[in-house]
This record gives sequence, structure tokens and C-alpha cells, in this order.
Amino acid sequence: MEALEPNLTHNAAGSRRVVAWLLIATFALSALLIFVRLGHYALWEDEAGTALGTKSVLQCGDTQAWVGRNLVAYRGGILLHNLRTEGEPPFCAYFDAPFMKLLGENALGARLPFALCGWATVGLLCWWVWRWRASTLSASLFCLALLGNVSFFLYARQCHYYAPATLFFCLIAYLYLQWEGDRRKLALLSLCAALLLSLNYSFYIVLALCLGVDYLVWQRKVRPLRWGDWGILILPSLVVGLVILAWWNPFRTGLSQDLYKNTLSDRLTLFWWTWRDLNRSEMIVLPLMVASVWAAFVSRTAWLKRGLLAFVVFVAAETAISSQPLSETSVANVRYFCALLPLMIALGVFTLLELAARLRWPGWAVLGLGLGLFWSNFFNGGLFFREGLRCTPWSFVRELAQPPPDPFTAAAEAIRRFVPEGSTLWVAPNSAVSSLMFHAPQVTFGWVLEAPRQGQFASVPELYFIKKTAPDYVLAFGPVIKDTMAVLDELPGVFYEPVTVLNVFWRDLYRPELLWRLFEPVTNFDPEINGIQLLKKNELPPPLKVDDTPAPAPSAPSATSAP
Repeated sequence: MEALEPNLTHNAAGSRRVVAWLLIATFALSALLIFVRLGHYALWEDEAGTALGTKSVLQCGDTQAWVGRNLVAYRGGILLHNLRTEGEPPFCAYFDAPFMKLLGENALGARLPFALCGWATVGLLCWWVWRWRASTLSASLFCLALLGNVSFFLYARQCHYYAPATLFFCLIAYLYLQWEGDRRKLALLSLCAALLLSLNYSFYIVLALCLGVDYLVWQRKVRPLRWGDWGILILPSLVVGLVILAWWNPFRTGLSQDLYKNTLSDRLTLFWWTWRDLNRSEMIVLPLMVASVWAAFVSRTAWLKRGLLAFVVFVAAETAISSQPLSETSVANVRYFCALLPLMIALGVFTLLELAARLRWPGWAVLGLGLGLFWSNFFNGGLFFREGLRCTPWSFVRELAQPPPDPFTAAAEAIRRFVPEGSTLWVAPNSAVSSLMFHAPQVTFGWVLEAPRQGQFASVPELYFIKKTAPDYVLAFGPVIKDTMAVLDELPGVFYEPVTVLNVFWRDLYRPELLWRLFEPVTNFDPEINGIQLLKKNELPPPLKVDDTPAPAPSAPSATSAP
């Protein structure tokens, strides 16, 4: 154990009582940052997809594509096989089901179990720091870095796999480092790994690769696994994997096609974008990450080396297997790295402690620099970004105190007010439809699939295929109204007239990625261009033919004419 313990001390060991109060306060403050106004915003696209899967489980016990009268077809049904959602593993849908059954099919009920996982992760990290007998300075710097990492708390508040994945990563890493030959711990680690497999396939693969590299380089020299240990470690994941892949196999869906879209050059570009956008999202501080390379080589323990190698291996492997098509974006999907946030925080803390020890900085200087590094975007290059220099935790707290409106809540309210139950509705763009399917299920959402009707969609009614039938209503978000009207003009015999224009900015700027998040409302925009427009279908009168021109009406007889 001593060989694994990182250098958490700066000078003498601090008071255990002070450290305890620091960790308790951090745990309590984390609860506020995770749970306050948890249900305020409507579920955005990825969250709504998870919640709709939960509604399907509550409806029929399985992840069917039909939820009520609506067809859940993310990206034109790329996750579907035989009209079942197979492209994503089932953990989230079943994990969320008891909470939504108890609390209702709303944003709070959908998000609460995942938020509890986020808070449990904070508790585990605090326990880890306590168990390793951190000094007062080290514990203070850890608490400062954790509470300042707004990305961690934003991902913990989402109805998606982010928070459970982070919790499983931390549990697996903790049990791996604390194993010491105890097979009960090894069995618990194996169970956590099997649950991670049922949560996210790529996370399981990449974490297994990271641990495999660490085992070959370091851990086998400390305590190698015996044949019986390998059986305990592998068997649960093997059984769970075979069961899940028999029923939720992503290779039977269209998702597998995205794995082959990127060339080697594309993936190298994506690798660079990942580092750039992790820094832009304040998940790491890039200058501090560069300094960690130096700190890892001069450190007296192997902790920094092991952590940094695991991080680089994870980024490289996740980039290599990513299904994100480079041709469709200009940024990396940094949410694929959310489970590494505790490791990113730890690397920053230990690098700063190593620098302080080498340069003999006083404690107040270390904490002051830590405040600038972890509580602002100055060292991330914020001065050069559109958001400018900011104290991100303060911006987040202000948002929690007075959150801005979001487009999906406003749109769902407009549907309830203006669209009769059972009417058909087309939502443009398609990325907005999942949220409204969850929050306004009383209408039928059409045009979610591209023609032609074939394969698993051969029996799906024409209503759900774009331009096959005219929907009763159309809801257009922001500047897509121009393209939307062009599509509607192609429909024969109907025209659409405006019902209402919502004076709410159309983008979902409350996503967890700080690349795209704003902490305050967007004002001074033209709602006709950047608002939300609801249109209603009206029938066109039949055109007049030349020979059908009505004859002039006879003139009325005059008073002097004969009878």
C-alpha cells in the first residue's frame, strides 16, 4: 500500500479534525450544486432519449421504439433494430424506472437517480482523501479543485450515463488500488465492471485497456493476479456481456456504420481536438496538464506517472473507437470523457503540489494559485473565447439562483396550449423532437424517418416519414424556419399559417458541455429568426379552371318591365 500512496503531503501532516471538516463541508456544498433546481430545465436531446427508454420500460418492460403513439427514432432510427433500441445498453432505462414511477414522468424524476450517483462519487472521493491521510494543504487544494470544476457538477445533473459511469470508474479504480489480495474486493470490482458494461460499451473497453496497461507496467510487480483471481475478474463481465449483446447488440443497428467513417487522419485530428476542447470546457487546465508531464518524472511516487499514462491511453483509445463523424462537426464530443473528471481533478492537484514542493511555495501561495487555476478560465485561455474571462463556479451559482428560460419548456407549454390532443406535429430540426416527445406526449410527432419505407420500418405508417403526409402543426426552432417553409411549400393542397411566435432563444444552451453552455439568458434577438414558431395547417381552395369560370349573375328586373 505504501508504494501506491501518492505524495499528498506538502510539509507536515495537517490536523485530522480540520481535514474532516473540510471534507464534510465539501460533501454538503456538493449536494447544493447537484440537487438545487435539478428539475428546472426540460430534458435536452440525450437526456430525453434516456427518459423515453425508461418510459418504454415502464410501458412494456423493454426498450421498444414505440412509446405510446410516438416512434423514438434518434437520428432517423440509427439505434434501432426490429423497432427496439439496441444501439445503447439498457442500464440507464431500467435504473431510472423506479424513480420515474415514484416521482412521475418529469425532469426531476428522470434526473434524480443519476444525481444521486454524482453525489455518491463526491462521497467516495472525500473518503479516499481521508483514508490516505491527506495533509491540510492537500485536502484544501482537493476541495478547492473539486468545487471549482463546474463540468463535474453539470454532468452529475444529467439524465444519462455520465454520473453512473463516473461512479463506476471511481469505484473500480479505488478497489483496484486497494485490492491487496482480498477476493471479496476483487469480486466487487468485477461486479462494478459488469455494471459498467451494461451502462456504456466503449467506457468498459477503454477502462479495461487502461487498467491492463497499468497492470503490465506497475500493478503486477506489487501483487500479480493468480488464475483464480482472473476467473473472478472476468466471469461476471463475460456473462453480463453475452446476455446484453444477445438482446442489445449495437452491431445490428446503423450505429456500427459510423465507426468506419473517419480515416486515420480524421482520428488524429479528433485526438488533437479532444485536448483542445477538454481545455475549452474547463475539464482540464491545459498548461497544468503540460506541467504534469514534468511533475510525473520528478515525483518520488509513481502516482502521477500512472494517472497521466491512464489518461493519455483513455483519450487515445476513445478517439480510436469513437463513432463521431469528423465531417459533421468542428468540435470533439468531450462528454465521452466525463467519467475521467475525478482523475483530471487529481492530476491537477498533484501536479500543483509537486510544483509547490519543488519551488518551496508557502501554503497561501499554493491555494491562491489553485483558486486561479480551478475557479476561473484565465489559464484555459478564456480571454480569447467568446465567453471572456469569468469565475465559472460563481456563474454557475448565479444561474442556480435565477435560471434562464429554456426552449423546450416553452415549446412544450405552447403545444399544451395551442395544439389539440391527438394532433400530428412535425418538429424541425429533428434533434429537438425527443425532448418534446417526453414533455408533450399528448400529440403525435410525425416525420421522424426518411423515406423509403423498408426494412424494419416497412410497416410504419406514412405519417412518420418526411413529406409523405401533411402534419396538422409544425414547430420550427430558430433559423431553420426558412428551410422548413421551403419543405412545406412542396406539399400539394395545403398551406401553413402562423399560430404563435415564442420569444425564447431557440438553442439548448444549458447542456453540460461548457463549449456550448451559457449561464445567463440570451436577449436582444429577433424572435422571427431566433425564436420558436408554431404553424397550423389549412386547406387550400381548389384552383379554378378556365371552363369552370362562373357565368355573370342575371341582372334584377326593372320596376317598369312587364310581368
